[in-house]
Amino acid sequence: MSGSDRTAEVDTGSPAGYRAFGLTILSDFDLPDLPRVSTPARPDIVVRAGRVPPEDFDRADGLRRVAGAAEGVLRARLAEGHEITVERHAEAEPSFLSAVISGELLSVALRQRGHLVLHASAVAFDDVAIGFVGASGWGKSTLAASLIGRGALLLADDVLAVDVSGVGERPLALAAHPSARLAVEAGDGVGVDTRGLPEAHSRTEKRRKEWGERQFAPGPAPLRRLYLLEPRDSPCHEVVPLEGPAALAALLEHTRGRKLLDAPEAHAEHLRQCAAVVRTCGVALLRRRRGLEHLPALRDLVWRDATGGA
Repeated sequence: MSGSDRTAEVDTGSPAGYRAFGLTILSDFDLPDLPRVSTPARPDIVVRAGRVPPEDFDRADGLRRVAGAAEGVLRARLAEGHEITVERHAEAEPSFLSAVISGELLSVALRQRGHLVLHASAVAFDDVAIGFVGASGWGKSTLAASLIGRGALLLADDVLAVDVSGVGERPLALAAHPSARLAVEAGDGVGVDTRGLPEAHSRTEKRRKEWGERQFAPGPAPLRRLYLLEPRDSPCHEVVPLEGPAALAALLEHTRGRKLLDAPEAHAEHLRQCAAVVRTCGVALLRRRRGLEHLPALRDLVWRDATGGA
């Protein structure tokens, strides 16, 4: 998301209800990544089609009121974590437009509501959660799916919202929605047939996998551990605990919405939240041999580390 974009056209649609991160959402735009619910009378977040003029960028304060643009896709104004106004570009492809709204824009709204939002996927087991942090294409969804195959429950895919409001308590990883994006070859590696599934959006070859209720966490779970995925190949699988400064830097780098939420208060709260996660949960670097043939051994290593060898 950048700070401006050229003129876009206003989109219209019939509002529909969705649920994610324990919140109800009323949207003028189709959001196929999110599960549909009955139209909420009092939604937590409203996504409406409307004009986002250049003056909105001038009025943005970097915290409560922010405005941004994805070139050729949309301009958006976000207010107080409750309202998202979207002006769709005339040439925007609908599936990618929806992906930006349910991904980056919803991430910013969650941060405005007081959560730390990481570029991460997460699973839950034994009433605790673990997360996999990293950039797109690093294997977060694949590793999460492999653990679901071992009995874990999906908690979040690509957008991990963490409630750090409890003083002295372990942060809570919020249950997002029972949908994940998997590459076809990754599906083969974790025993999920993705070939007949719909494309996630027009700019990726990944498919959208809907997990059933029995494979999705019913609610938030205390966050036990975060694993920072190392993108390059390693000669062996290894879990390396990260010390405070390195762990803190990793979480700061992989937080969503950093470009729009740039007020000093936002930076201060962001730093406090990341420090609280490092202090109470711990962060480890996950080195690994790349390749799906090595995935079972990696999954077992993570499982042993996360469960204390169980």
